Amino acid sequence: MGSARTPSLIALVAIACTAPPHATAPPLPPPDAAPVAGARDTPPPPSSSLIPPGLRLPDDVAPTAYRVRFELDPDAPSFRGHVDIDVAITRATDHVWLNAVGLALTDLRYTAGAAPQPLIALPQRTADVVGFGFGRTLAPGRVTLHLDFAGALATSDLIGLFRQQDDGRWYLYSQLESHFARTVVPSFDEPRWKTPWTVTIVAPRRHLAFSNAPIARTTARGDRTETEFAPTPPMPAYLLALAVGPFETVDAGRVGRNHVPARIIVPAGHADEAAVAAAQTGRIVDALEAYFDMPLPLAKLDQVAVPQFFGAMENPGLITYASELLLADRAHATGEFTRAYVAVAAHELAHQWFGDLVTLAWWDDLWLNESFATWMADKVGIALDPGWDPAIRVIDETQKAMLADAAPDALPLRRAIRDVDEIESSFDAIAYEKGGAVLSMFERWIGPDKFRAGVRAYLAAHAGGTATARDFQAALAAIAAPEVQGAFEQFLVQPGVPLVDVGLRCGRDQVPVVTLRQTRLLSSGPTSSIDTPWAIPVCVRWLRDGLTASMPERCALLTRATGELRLGEPGDPAIDRGACPTLVANAGAAGYYRVRYERATAARLLAALRLATAAERAGLASDTGALVDAGAAELGDALALAQALLASGDLHDQLAATELLAGTQRLVDDAHLPAWRAWIARTVRPRVGAIALTARGREPALGGRVRRDLLDLLGVAAAEPTLGRAARHLTDAWMSGKRTIAPDDLELVLRIAATSGDAGLFARMRGAARRAGDPDERGALVAALGGFRDPALVARALGAFADGSIALDDGDDLLAAAFARPETRGAAWRYLRGHFDAVIARVPPFARGAVARVVAGFCDRGLRRDADAFLRPRVAGFGEGGHVLDSALAEADRCIAARVHHAAAVARAFAR
Repeated sequence: MGSARTPSLIALVAIACTAPPHATAPPLPPPDAAPVAGARDTPPPPSSSLIPPGLRLPDDVAPTAYRVRFELDPDAPSFRGHVDIDVAITRATDHVWLNAVGLALTDLRYTAGAAPQPLIALPQRTADVVGFGFGRTLAPGRVTLHLDFAGALATSDLIGLFRQQDDGRWYLYSQLESHFARTVVPSFDEPRWKTPWTVTIVAPRRHLAFSNAPIARTTARGDRTETEFAPTPPMPAYLLALAVGPFETVDAGRVGRNHVPARIIVPAGHADEAAVAAAQTGRIVDALEAYFDMPLPLAKLDQVAVPQFFGAMENPGLITYASELLLADRAHATGEFTRAYVAVAAHELAHQWFGDLVTLAWWDDLWLNESFATWMADKVGIALDPGWDPAIRVIDETQKAMLADAAPDALPLRRAIRDVDEIESSFDAIAYEKGGAVLSMFERWIGPDKFRAGVRAYLAAHAGGTATARDFQAALAAIAAPEVQGAFEQFLVQPGVPLVDVGLRCGRDQVPVVTLRQTRLLSSGPTSSIDTPWAIPVCVRWLRDGLTASMPERCALLTRATGELRLGEPGDPAIDRGACPTLVANAGAAGYYRVRYERATAARLLAALRLATAAERAGLASDTGALVDAGAAELGDALALAQALLASGDLHDQLAATELLAGTQRLVDDAHLPAWRAWIARTVRPRVGAIALTARGREPALGGRVRRDLLDLLGVAAAEPTLGRAARHLTDAWMSGKRTIAPDDLELVLRIAATSGDAGLFARMRGAARRAGDPDERGALVAALGGFRDPALVARALGAFADGSIALDDGDDLLAAAFARPETRGAAWRYLRGHFDAVIARVPPFARGAVARVVAGFCDRGLRRDADAFLRPRVAGFGEGGHVLDSALAEADRCIAARVHHAAAVARAFAR
């Protein structure tokens, strides 16, 4: 998938709640009704001592093919169908288990070489498993199961078969990863079973129907159309995909070596918004085929827009996207949008090889699917877009992974799956970004050519089947070196972020020696020793004037708690014996580890920063911020590094410095906040000169990001008055109908204006939000309403959300803004506490537990205690609510501890 599905405030408003229309389909049996046999007089069921399987089905019966017919109407609240499942019995048995949830199952039969016989519903069942008896013991051989099924279409969830409205019209979609195929069709719902699927959809004639494969034939059936699709290649149940509705199609040409027909499928009236996707899809496929040296393994490529969705899903032949990721009108089809589309589409298209062609054998290796697609998206971006900045992308993703991985309770990349909830919770920053960062580290260590050869060998060996992470490691080891497999395995099974302490031992007539010591960095405080060290590929560079690009790397596999690395041999002319070199201990910032330099080594690097690469400088800033946050480095070190980076004038350095300084705000208590803001304004503004509030004409990608990050730091976090006045002027002009703000800058400019805005501006923004027809503009205005510094105004904004006058799909940004600002956090909490039932009633049931995420920013013991006492009993029944609350409270505790640790340093650094 294109985005991790961790609980967040975004999940609160992922989908709008609307009342279902009058049913147009026949009434259904209760969704959880027990299966009913297809004949009255049936033999007795198998022994009553049978125990349903747990998480995984037994392997004595395995599917070999599905033929499924769906009757689907987006305007109806329910669906029905029939499935024939060809199975192979490998051990004599008198029963079979299937996955089915919320389905009414009827007309149950099986065929074993003769006339159909009744299947007997077993009384034993679980929430996910139903069983059927054959009435006799069947020897190993071929059998076909026949089942009718019916269920309800979801309207407030994004799993199974669900429907959504766009411009008053209903559309039907599917989302079956990870274990939701069982809510749509009785099946063997595990990734290890890859079988062909032959799908037929019967739908009203006014609708178009789509599935994974090309259409084989269509037949008119009165006021309905029967669309039969060609059989798919073998695929697991979770990749089955369906879409039905009054869609429009946009031709994206023929793509790839095999000239695969490609289309963009959009809700009615949105065809003009698919231009970027249609133009870029072929280029992305070409780049992926070149890397894999293998054609796109599809007969057709459709990409379909879903009005409200969590991100994207890699269903072969029918990839689904949140509409805002796939579609943009001419005003919003900016360079920023194009880069975002390429990133997500490259991720999903990479899955056509990694995940779809070769499928994980079980969900414990989910990381391999998602991390490879994340890693490959950067490869494609670099190949296609000169504005794609690999240094910044890699640092961003590694930083996101390390923030999650530094938690004391972080889980490993490969993790044991004990129930279905643990499958869903595995879609996180560890599986996506950490896995991608680990792949980058081993690619650099092995070498890009050998790494690519290993990837190609892995795909060729397992094409059409399933594989494990060990299969992937073995392919790399066979191409590169045997020690690759053990080193890679260590990063799979051991959670956490390695911290490498680095020093230098230098002496007269001696080749310098780098000293290394590894521990685990914990965000909760001091570093932790480790029982089993990682096998870390540590690569270092030394810096000298005039030799930046040509200086060699030295790499060592650090397999113990301590180690050493010689920087050459006695006769090496690049080494000055007797002098300590200037050292970068994470060459290219490609290693998945933090670095902490001893004082003298750090001082030499700070003095020669210009000789390090942009990625290395950004990596140093990222490491420093994380170490300060964990109490493993001093605040003064971070401020000195940020000032040195700002002084260079380089855009990469300005971005790194801005993010480093923004991170120090959480260390500052309310009493020192005004002084921190004044220090930021004094330090940053003179270094960067005049900053344009909005772009004029085309703007390089990096330049635009740096400008916006600086504006956010100065205008929102530091609330600099001159920027506030300029933003209010632009905002007033924009609300009066003038095009004064570029689309990519709109949300930020409105937030800066709100930061210093008054009740009059609030009222004008509120009125503009009511009138806004463009959802992006309305969303930006609503988010800004939560960013005012007057608690009374923020309470008014939250009240508008609670009473329904602010749309649900705009509410997440409003809540996030209200709880992010120090001045309004307490007021926002008091409002939520006093109106909890009204707010929670507007949140879809599946997302209610995510409300507890607001506690993460409560860097105050009183607020933290109050939130725990109030929310604990209320979120316990909201799915993952208790877990989300625990995680948020742990983050709040880390913030409180960091403030205590750095209190004296904050007082010294930001004294008035």
